Amino acid sequence: MAAPPPAIDRSPARSHPAGPALVYPPNKPSRARPEPSKHSPSRPSKDDLAALDVLLNPKAHEGPLAPLESGSRDESWSPQFNEGQGGWRRLSPAVMGGVGLLVLAAAGLWYYRQNPGMLPFGRASGRPLPSPTLRAAPPLTTLPAAATTLAATPVTTVAAVPTPRPTVTVPSPIAATPVTRPLATPPPTPAPATMLDQARNALRRGDYADAARGFATHLRRAPAGTATVQLLVACSSDTVQKAMTEVGGSELFILPVNYKGRDCFRMCWGLYPDASGAAVASRSLPEYFRRGGATPKVTPATDVLP
Repeated sequence: MAAPPPAIDRSPARSHPAGPALVYPPNKPSRARPEPSKHSPSRPSKDDLAALDVLLNPKAHEGPLAPLESGSRDESWSPQFNEGQGGWRRLSPAVMGGVGLLVLAAAGLWYYRQNPGMLPFGRASGRPLPSPTLRAAPPLTTLPAAATTLAATPVTTVAAVPTPRPTVTVPSPIAATPVTRPLATPPPTPAPATMLDQARNALRRGDYADAARGFATHLRRAPAGTATVQLLVACSSDTVQKAMTEVGGSELFILPVNYKGRDCFRMCWGLYPDASGAAVASRSLPEYFRRGGATPKVTPATDVLP
């Protein structure tokens, strides 16, 4: 219940003896204040709760804000100011409407900043929207044709198979075949003819000892039955040299011999297959070997060897 209006003093104004007389206007009767409505406090409707949910959770709602339906005066919620508590008078409906519009405008601006693509309308821009472009399909990779013919199948895009790197085949090391060197062959033994030539060359140059040894080696290799003509025994190298100077010839040869304790040379003439051949050759000896009473004699080759 509201407090009763204060009592109005209606006693006559006091007169002052001195000074000008002040005249106060009569007090106007106070206007009776309307009593607040006694109906029960209003509750928010479902539409109010839905609007509040949209303002608090804007991302949970995909579509634009739905306009709130205005309800009846009894169901609409508006702030109630008690004159007794705060001393404020009840606000007019126009002020309340302006406040609501400001709240809705602030909520819409915040929602637009949070979700700029959710609003069905927007500021028209002068630039044309880019036309949707289709991404080019990846090129088809052609697989190598198989040897057998396969049944027709729908074309499918096969991922590019990486080309295998060529494998480098390292040849296995081949064991080197050892080179077989031929065995060193011993120096060939001089043939009898070669030995005979060496002995004759030594005789010509005056190397009588070497020549005698060479002739003896050659005679030992002669076949059995070989015969020669023995001329004389020379114990001086001058005798051999004089015979070479006077006669020469390829049939003359010398052999080493020890005569009465001295080293001498046996002088012979030719080699023949047998004694008869040597006898025939003795008839044609140079006259030098018959001087002084010398008598050449046919002798087997084995008898003149040292």
